[in-house]
Amino acid sequence: MKKILALILALVMVASLAACAKDTPNTDTNTNTNTGNVDTNTGNTDENTGSENDTTEPETPAEDETPSEPETPAEDETPSEPEDNTESNEGGHKLDTTAELSVILQGLYEGYNEELPMLGEMPLEDPETFQWMTFAQYVEGAEGMVSEPMMGSIAHSFVLVRLPEGTDAAAFAAEMEANCDPRKWICVEAEKVASASYENLALLCMSNEVLVDIAIANFNSMFN
Repeated sequence: MKKILALILALVMVASLAACAKDTPNTDTNTNTNTGNVDTNTGNTDENTGSENDTTEPETPAEDETPSEPETPAEDETPSEPEDNTESNEGGHKLDTTAELSVILQGLYEGYNEELPMLGEMPLEDPETFQWMTFAQYVEGAEGMVSEPMMGSIAHSFVLVRLPEGTDAAAFAAEMEANCDPRKWICVEAEKVASASYENLALLCMSNEVLVDIAIANFNSMFN
């Protein structure tokens, strides 16, 4: 009886040990499986993180600005040619007898520093006006011009005549001086009267003494 009981107890213990042996591997398997799941999830997290980083496009670097072209330097201006002074008495230049009558008349005033009235120039275009202003007979083909004040009774008159070839300019100038009326302005009278000539040019001056002397000197310096 005791043997039977001992055998039963032995069988029970063997069965218990067998049961314990089966339980132990199951616990390890579950633990490993869970651990594997954690690792797998971690791997997924890394993969997702990597995917997010990979999908972000890098910023496009700013393009270098195209350097502006250098400004073209301004071309040097072509120096202007010196003015032709053949018909100007400024600076003491000589004039030709073919110069404009107005240019010669303007040169007569050079060097006169007193205030002058407003002057005007009148061409002698018809025989009647020619004789009235020159106090001499009209000469066919002659041209003349007068410089006088535009308004007011001021005793001042410069008369310049260019005569045709073959005409005695000196005789014509003397005729103008001999026949002129220094009181033609009625209420005033010219202080001085003088005449001059050069080749085919004849000049009559009536004005104050200083201006007449300057005008005659300027006329002579232009041509003589």
